Amino acid sequence: MAIPGGSARRLAYFLSRPARSTLCAPWPWPETGVHLRSIPNAGRDPGGRGSTWWSALLARSVLADDEYRRWSTMWAAPTRRVEWLLGRVAMKDAVRSWAIARHGLALTPKMVQIETTSEGAPFVSCDALDERGGTPAVSLAHCPSLVLAAAGEPGRGLGIDVESEDRNVSTLSRALTPEESALLEGPSGVLDLLVAKEAAAKARGTGLGGSLARWPVVGFDPARSSFVVASPESGAAWVRVVLARRGGVVVSLAQCDVDHL
Repeated sequence: MAIPGGSARRLAYFLSRPARSTLCAPWPWPETGVHLRSIPNAGRDPGGRGSTWWSALLARSVLADDEYRRWSTMWAAPTRRVEWLLGRVAMKDAVRSWAIARHGLALTPKMVQIETTSEGAPFVSCDALDERGGTPAVSLAHCPSLVLAAAGEPGRGLGIDVESEDRNVSTLSRALTPEESALLEGPSGVLDLLVAKEAAAKARGTGLGGSLARWPVVGFDPARSSFVVASPESGAAWVRVVLARRGGVVVSLAQCDVDHL
């Protein structure tokens, strides 16, 4: 059975001292000002079947009252409820790391609330950070092995995506444009294009909307492992996305200006 953080001892320490410890590990990335935090996706653990002894204890320790009510009444499969909870843990840890780096401010998990827009994009509510210039942008992604969260510059668009390197993407290749297919002659692949589109759409705050074709990749820089994705929004600028691989997953990170939205 998987336990978030890797061991029962670490979980117990976090539950007893949530203001001074974290369950998530930093996800290595070149210096960008974005704080990435990851945790194993215990919600997909076959042995745990998504319903484990630690989930209720963890929820009580990290979720604010409104968040806890949402989680405890969520009409979803047990695996989905655990994955949702771990997503909140990861985003709160990313925000707390950002707050320490930016303001030297130590926050408890319950001081950081994660809410969502009408389109499902997460955002942060935190009085302590509002008093210091604003809350960071956040983004969340998960794959069968990993939950990954990011926190970055307030007021900017931020998007991340993560996929297992062994994901079968044969059907997705049919949605590529001829220009995108030409990019595959280099070191990139269908999976790279997919995660680039996902991160760009999240950075714009809309998501893909069920259509890969509406977010065409129009450029690729192999030296920097970066893509340029065109947004379907009228007058919107292109979004640059950087990719990295580690531990059997490919991760994409996008940042963009959203002042005109």
